[in-house]
Amino acid sequence: AIAKLLWIIILLVFPVLGLILWLLLGPKG
Repeated sequence: AIAKLLWIIILLVFPVLGLILWLLLGPKG
């Protein structure tokens, strides 16, 4: 159960981090 929860967190968090990085780096590039 812990492993599945960890995967869910990873799948939810990584796209958000990617979006934030894209928004921060996108306009500058």
